[in-house]
Amino acid sequence: MHTTITYCYTDGKGNEQVNYVSNERGGGQVGYDIDEFTARVWINNENGKETTVFPLSRLVFIRAVVGTGE
Repeated sequence: MHTTITYCYTDGKGNEQVNYVSNERGGGQVGYDIDEFTARVWINNENGKETTVFPLSRLVFIRAVVGTGE
């Protein structure tokens, strides 16, 4: 089973930035966390852990899609 997390936030100039993290090919884990002030999207695999953090006020959306890989 794999997960792809697509997220969109605005940069400092008001432009929307759309990115994604996925464990479909490399395994590991992906996830996100939102608290009162920040949003975090992360991936943890054989290459280490990478986290993107941005202010919650700039969040447009976060969407997680879970697939079976079939």
